[in-house]
Amino acid sequence: WVDYIKSEIKLMARLINDLLYLAKNDAGRLPLVYSSFDLSRTVEAAVLPFESIIFEQEKYLELEIQEGIRWVGDADGISQAVVILLDNAIKNSSPEARIRVSLEMVSNRRAQGRFGKNHTHPVITVYNQGEGLSQKEMNQVFKRFYRSDSSRARETGGCGLGLSIAQAIAQNHQGSISVAGKEG
Repeated sequence: WVDYIKSEIKLMARLINDLLYLAKNDAGRLPLVYSSFDLSRTVEAAVLPFESIIFEQEKYLELEIQEGIRWVGDADGISQAVVILLDNAIKNSSPEARIRVSLEMVSNRRAQGRFGKNHTHPVITVYNQGEGLSQKEMNQVFKRFYRSDSSRARETGGCGLGLSIAQAIAQNHQGSISVAGKEG
């Protein structure tokens, strides 16, 4: 019973911390520390602790991280978003699945300046192989407390707040987050 109570306390503490994060973000009172940092190293450092988990689950990790990308933002927040996305990718992947994390600079032709120069921005992509989501589910995954399969809530943990937090982090960096895929 004591172990069960400890486990429930950890889940409750995580839920409370996630709710506090979102509440502070909604109120505009989230302390963000923007500075120049090596985005490539930050993404790689966020992924590395998951290597053993992925290996133990007999899944495959692929990293495609462009070297030397520097960015101005909240490095801890970006790291947290990558962790959330990778955690979701692992939990929602098939046995022996490939999980890929990539980072690259892409040009945005729509954001060309007056002198025709392309503006570039980083794109972080987390890919997995799994059952996939219906279009209806894809439209809802960033909603707070949404879980595509509530019957697995106890098995995989979490309360359906992670992707909402990742979305808030992206928006705090004037970025966006989206999901794509197909069912099956």
